[in-house]
Amino acid sequence: MQPSGTRRTWIFWNLALLCTLALFPAACKHSSSGGSSPVITLTAQSDSPASVTLSWVSTFSGVTGFRVERSVPGGDFEEIFEAGAAATTYTDRGLAGGTQYLYRIWVLGSSGDLDCSDDVEVTTLDLEPIVLTAQVVSSSGIDLSWEYTSGDGGGFRIERKTGGSDFTGVAEIDAGEDSFSDTGLDAGTSYTYRVYAFNDDGDIACSGEVSATTGPATQPDTGALIVDHTCIDLDAIPEEWITQAKEDLHIAYGHTSHGSQLTTGMTGLAAWKGDLYAYDSGGSGGTLDLRDSPFSGALDLGNPDRETWASATRTYLDTHPEVNVIIWSWCGQADTTEENIETYLSLMEELETNYPHVSFVYMTGHLVGTGLAGNLHLRNEQIRLFCRENGKVLYDFADIESYDPDGNEYLSRYADDGCYYDGDGDGTTDTEFNWAQQWQESHAVGVDWYDCSSAHSEPLNANMKAYAAWWLWARLAGWDPE
Repeated sequence: MQPSGTRRTWIFWNLALLCTLALFPAACKHSSSGGSSPVITLTAQSDSPASVTLSWVSTFSGVTGFRVERSVPGGDFEEIFEAGAAATTYTDRGLAGGTQYLYRIWVLGSSGDLDCSDDVEVTTLDLEPIVLTAQVVSSSGIDLSWEYTSGDGGGFRIERKTGGSDFTGVAEIDAGEDSFSDTGLDAGTSYTYRVYAFNDDGDIACSGEVSATTGPATQPDTGALIVDHTCIDLDAIPEEWITQAKEDLHIAYGHTSHGSQLTTGMTGLAAWKGDLYAYDSGGSGGTLDLRDSPFSGALDLGNPDRETWASATRTYLDTHPEVNVIIWSWCGQADTTEENIETYLSLMEELETNYPHVSFVYMTGHLVGTGLAGNLHLRNEQIRLFCRENGKVLYDFADIESYDPDGNEYLSRYADDGCYYDGDGDGTTDTEFNWAQQWQESHAVGVDWYDCSSAHSEPLNANMKAYAAWWLWARLAGWDPE
């Protein structure tokens, strides 16, 4: 039986309605802001080329949460985050620089969506048209300089932070300026900076974040010998002290893969610069006597456990009394508890007491990408403080790979052992940003650096480890760079 004319008309209009709903989903509807009706108000601001911070105010009651949605012009909104009922802000990270985004936020209640904000449009800042550098000048001062390629803007705003704190404004200076001296800082503290260009309409460009650590406060001389990123100037080491080190030192070095950066870097250095920097086990033919992994029963400071290396050292020294330098490396195990590091320090001191003719070289652990607030940095600082206060010898493995040869610092930018770092300011290590690769690409191989094996890392890292190692050997032989 065919439906009547009236029924056919009813079916037609309902099908039309369903098709319309399918083709045109419901837009975000919200209450009028007039009168006493509750409202949700959203604002958005781009803080960097890779992030947008959203803030909202809601006058609704019975709120159980907020749903944040994002789209690009012409695209559909997608949920990116659901916040709790007490939340008032959210930072959207990992965005593209110089890109327009739309945001809206839904108010959630126990029975479903209560209301939705108006759409808010924001464009992220251009991706680093401002190239910023920071240079430490004293224990209380850091000089900033920058290049701004577009030249647009009415001025620059310098912002600074320390640790996990928020950025705060330091100064605003006129357009055309390209430097600023930040003074009155705390000694031995890492500061992170960024620079905004602005005009009458607001911020128009932002630099990447750059960090630098002020020099240490003047402390009583404890006799500590610290070899770090400031000790990689190979040309500063007099040849006579290289020769003296080869005559005087008999070194035993225990390590696994990460620690091999030191020795493979030294091997590559000798191939590049010649026999002056050659080494072998026993020191034959005028080479440095460096015995690579000669111990039995232990591989590094954490393998097979955290104490066997000490007994292996005793066994080796008892049968090789000519050895006068002992050095062991970590391979990830420095990222541990404070108590485990205390065990390491105590065992080293016991060895120093029992073998007073031997120089025992302490070491920090390689970077793992957790930055200044990470546990590894805290444990490395524990080792550094102990060495400084007690007059020890420290080869600061972590500090050496925290800087490029020009002194630019990457630890606070979540650098890891492979030299990857946070290049877009989102707080995570990025595989597309590698400070060693960038430096190598901008400098001539065989002139400014040399190719060599570098476990888990780049040749430049092993280059610097080798330069610092020869600095250490020369210092142990009696060289005073002052």
